[in-house]
Amino acid sequence: MPMIGCVAFVVAISEIARAQSGLYDAVLLDGTRIASQGDPAPGGGAYTLFDHVQAGGNGDVAFTAGVSGASATEGLFRVAGGVHSALALSGQAAPSVSGTYLVFNAVGVNDVGAVAFRSRILHMLLPDTTALFVNEG
Repeated sequence: MPMIGCVAFVVAISEIARAQSGLYDAVLLDGTRIASQGDPAPGGGAYTLFDHVQAGGNGDVAFTAGVSGASATEGLFRVAGGVHSALALSGQAAPSVSGTYLVFNAVGVNDVGAVAFRSRILHMLLPDTTALFVNEG
């Protein structure tokens, strides 16, 4: 059953007393925390900076995030039923384009959890290539 009014957003919190900034949370409107900077990221490393957050009508949330401590520096992630998964990571082979994912620019989620996204592709013959992808998993 679709969730009416499902919203996801990013919150930036600065701890001035510690001179730190950039603690980013992706949270649901009801206050449920989805992920925070420093949490383990699927595929290795830890989440750093969150961007391009989108919630589907079924409650799935997809987002892009920076990653530290892994070979990937950025990824596209989904949280479905509280389970985090990596849909695409920078440096992974991008399907059908003979290149690798470089950065992720946009994300959308439909009511059945399919995630559409745009990514810049690192391609030897076609510099500065951008492509659209859909992950229905």
